[in-house]
This record gives sequence, structure tokens and C-alpha cells, in this order.
Amino acid sequence: MIHFFALDPALARDFESFRFCAKHCGPGTGRLISDLPPGEWVRACVDEVNIAIRERALPPVKGEAVKKRLKRLRASVLQRPGSGWDYSGDWLEDALVEHKRDSFAAMISHGFTSDSPERCFRPDEIDEDSEHWDTPTGIFITRSPGSFVDAVFPMLEAAKEIHLIDRGLSVDSDRMYMTNLRDLLQRLGRIEPPFPKVRFHTCPSAEFTPSFLRNFEADCRAELASLLPRNCEIEFRLWRLEGNWVERGAHPMHNRYVLTDYCGVEVGYGCDSAKGQTDVEDHVHILDQSLYKSLWNRARGKAPFPGLILGNTISILSSSSGK
Repeated sequence: MIHFFALDPALARDFESFRFCAKHCGPGTGRLISDLPPGEWVRACVDEVNIAIRERALPPVKGEAVKKRLKRLRASVLQRPGSGWDYSGDWLEDALVEHKRDSFAAMISHGFTSDSPERCFRPDEIDEDSEHWDTPTGIFITRSPGSFVDAVFPMLEAAKEIHLIDRGLSVDSDRMYMTNLRDLLQRLGRIEPPFPKVRFHTCPSAEFTPSFLRNFEADCRAELASLLPRNCEIEFRLWRLEGNWVERGAHPMHNRYVLTDYCGVEVGYGCDSAKGQTDVEDHVHILDQSLYKSLWNRARGKAPFPGLILGNTISILSSSSGK
């Protein structure tokens, strides 16, 4: 669902091509613009716009429109995990080296020709129906172990902060929540630092007695602490129901989500899986950005979760055997 595209900053000189790419890229579309050179892509585009204006190749009004679009894009231009970049000053040459090392979903540049490598296109060669541009925003997965993490991990790789929301969290081996969390933490631990902030929001049906909280913390620590990189943690936020929401026909934490600092997905069944291989299907789809932002504010405590009150927060720190 999440795919990284490499767009030549020189596209910013071409108002129509840049407008098409900018309009159809972004977290809600599943198409992410790679920040190449790292941390410099937006600045490189602005430089190209200024040069084009000075050379009278781009009208100033259109140039300013491109700059405004770039300002809005800045927060959603992301560095692809594991990207290496030895910048020689020739964006196309350097990007092709990176593309050979690890292919982008597609590269777009006016500098490509019919002899260019696979997945390399001129802007007039792409539209909404182009094979490598047509990225799905939702997929079917199975409830088999590993399928859930396989589906969401490409989104998590680029994240600085991750929130999982699933009221059914359990350490019971029949539910396989801990198996998926262990898999997720192990994969995150293999990415170059820093380790992202990870929070799991749940709404236990049990009473929040001292023994329940002690056992919950002990079980989570036993399952997860050794997998966390040194000095890192995973935080569990345990929510309680407020009022008679269930009697009114809806649990306020019924839907399940995985959110990051740039986008999120809804997961049908949730963050667990079946104990063994199965052909039972689930689905995962990228959230509309307006819905994502509302949920993100709730998960970060900047807006209330309707019908819920935060009961307890439990942090599991890396153990001495953590990396």
C-alpha cells in the first residue's frame, strides 16, 4: 500500500507535470515522495523554480504556485528507510544508483529516454492508469501469522511515532497479539536508529484492579522487554468506558487502527492473527487524511476519545539484554 517514488526536482520547472505529480502523491494515496537528497528535496525544487523564473522558462505566478504547493508537501516528503545517498550534484545519476540498489516504485524525470532502466518514466508517460503509478490504497490479507505485520510494516519503517489502537489486546496465546508485537518490534529494531516511539491503546473488559495491572505489566514485560533496543520502550495506554456507550449500541474503540506520524490504516479484525495458517481474509486500507488527522490527535492526547477515559499508562522498558 505504501510506495516510494523518486521525483526529479527539475520537474518543478514544468508547472503541469509538477502539479499532476504533487496532486497524486501523498500519504493518503499510498504514493510517497522520497526526500532525495535526504532533507534537501523541497529546497532543490525551490532552487529549480527560481532558476526557471530567472530564465523566463516559468511565469512568476506559476512559480509562486509551485512554491506554495511545495510548502504544503514538505511534511509528507519522507526519506526512504535504508536509503544511501552519495550526492555528486547530478540528481538523476545519483538517484539511478539508489534505484539500482533498491528499486523505487517509479522514478519520474524529463531526463529519461526509451533506453532508461525499468520503472523510469518521463512525466508524459504516466497517468492514473499507468501500471507503476496505480497504487492500491487497500489490500486483502489473511489472518495467518505474519500477514498483518507484513502488510503494515512498509508504513512503519518510515515512522518516528507509531500508535496501535485495538481494544482486544490480550497476552493469551490463542489471540496472537504478542506474537505480532514481537515480530513488529524485532523488525523495527533492525532499522537504522532512532527507534520510533510505540504506543498501544486498548480498552480491557477486566476491572482495573491492582492485581490485573500487575499481571498485565508483568506479562507484557516478559514477552517484549528483551526485544526492545537499549533505552527504548513500548507504552500501553489502558482506557476505560465512560457512560453507557455499549448499551447504546457501539463500543467507542470498536474499530482497529495503526497510525504513524504521517498516515494511518484501518485494520478489519485487528492487530492479532490466527494461531496457524488460514485462508480467512482480513483487509487493511489507508485512511483519508482528514480522518487520520482526527484519530492522530486523539491518540496523542490532543483531543478526547469520545466515550473513553484514560485509566492507566504502563511503560515497558528494554531489558538488560536489549540491543
